Amino acid sequence: MDYISLYKHFFTSKDNGKEVYENRFNSPSTIRFKITNKDYPFFVIINNEILRLTEQIYSLNSQIIKMVYADNRIPGIVVHWIIHHILIEEIRMTNEIEGVSSTRKEIKELLETTPPKHYKRLFGLVSKYSQLVNNVSIDINDPIDIRKLYDSSMLKDIEKENPENIPDGEVFRKEAVEVDSGGKAIHTGINSESHIIQTLAEALNILNDEKLSLLVRVAVFHYLFGFIHPFYDGNGRMSRFISSAYLKKELDNLCALQLSVSCKMNQKQYYNSFQITNDIRNKGDLTYFVISFLEIILSGLNALKESIEEKISHYFYYRKIIFGLKSINSKHNALLDVLLQCTLFDTDNLTVEQLVQITDHSKATIKKWLSNAEIQPFLVIDRSKRQYRYALNLEAIDHFIEESTPDQN
Repeated sequence: MDYISLYKHFFTSKDNGKEVYENRFNSPSTIRFKITNKDYPFFVIINNEILRLTEQIYSLNSQIIKMVYADNRIPGIVVHWIIHHILIEEIRMTNEIEGVSSTRKEIKELLETTPPKHYKRLFGLVSKYSQLVNNVSIDINDPIDIRKLYDSSMLKDIEKENPENIPDGEVFRKEAVEVDSGGKAIHTGINSESHIIQTLAEALNILNDEKLSLLVRVAVFHYLFGFIHPFYDGNGRMSRFISSAYLKKELDNLCALQLSVSCKMNQKQYYNSFQITNDIRNKGDLTYFVISFLEIILSGLNALKESIEEKISHYFYYRKIIFGLKSINSKHNALLDVLLQCTLFDTDNLTVEQLVQITDHSKATIKKWLSNAEIQPFLVIDRSKRQYRYALNLEAIDHFIEESTPDQN
């Protein structure tokens, strides 16, 4: 980042950054907001760094869309598994950032279950993220909408973990709250519920102001939600979910559901940008946070692109080998191809029933193929459950290729 925060200018300038602040606040490129940090109105400068990052994010979004959806060689089930895997990681990471334990297996089972009759941990949050993937539009127009979203996504979990953390005001919390880091209070949320509601309503006006770039208003709202801190617990997860829901309006599912993963990858930068912007010596300048937030998104998209590229290249490499195995007929090749897709892109191995559904062959046929002596050496079979689960043994294929390649010495 080239942009220097006013917090840093406070310590490095003779006038504690007063001149820089006045120039920035009064710049023609500055957008000023009604919400204040004590006596300083929040503002953001739409500078070249923000414009460049915005352009790079949209460019990467287009590249990822083209890579995943436009290549006719990639089976539709692979695209489904890529999205499914990214969804699971996003939910797992938004929990992990807040110290909430959740496993891939637990999240996957929740994604595949019907709404439970009784309380089931994390079901609310998982179902809300699932709605994003299923293109359910989530618009938030007033503070009551945020409370409704909170109730449906995490209230039961928070009540189960610590009943004292459930909202005790008419809509939000009514008592003061501090944000701690390493046992030290680093931020105090807005006091009085009426002030919370008023400030949150103004923050939502910013989020829904289509005159502003979507990425900028999402970044600004993401900060302001943390600054306001309307709940005793769950603020971070709620803010990241809302941000993903709005990012999805202009970015693909794959990219919009990379936010928490990106924040976890860059957790120190993520927390530092909040801490610097919260400091009164930063004088309400949100530009540093917006740039940092966009950098984090861009970092996550670069990592996502590299990961998908690597898996797709591995898929085509092993697929060529599978269909080149002369000892195996074409039907068995097709089965191994499905298992290859699962091994590279899914989070779990496949049961016979799942293979039946994917291949559209009978259960008896799938079982017969799986028991074939020619393909058995290339299978990984998990016998720990009543229903066996199958995947492809990539190490066995690598070993087979090594054994089949003539020694050049």
